[in-house]
Amino acid sequence: LRDLGFELQECPAAKKEEVDRQIERRMNIIADDCDPRKTRVVVLSSDKDFIAPMQMLRGRGFLTYVIHDAKPGSVHTKALAVHAAGTFSIREVLDRRLLPQLCVCPRCPGQKLTP
Repeated sequence: LRDLGFELQECPAAKKEEVDRQIERRMNIIADDCDPRKTRVVVLSSDKDFIAPMQMLRGRGFLTYVIHDAKPGSVHTKALAVHAAGTFSIREVLDRRLLPQLCVCPRCPGQKLTP
């Protein structure tokens, strides 16, 4: 993933709440330090706890995409879709149907990020 331009937020903590806090902290750092015209945020989670940071990023002009494993049509899927530029099932990504759309690395010029 690093070779494709992704920056990973590793969370070695054992408690879920600490992992959530670390991810939210990283989203705040992105909002403060990154150029929204050059940065795409991809959240791999079905957790609705990230809606507030996603709203904040969207308000600052960032495009945020969610890759999730929530059931289609579930409350989680609908809530995440409202606040993201696009949501994708992990199964779609693993089936490789969406990988070219998600890639914005220099090796894939002209690719577009579309939901």
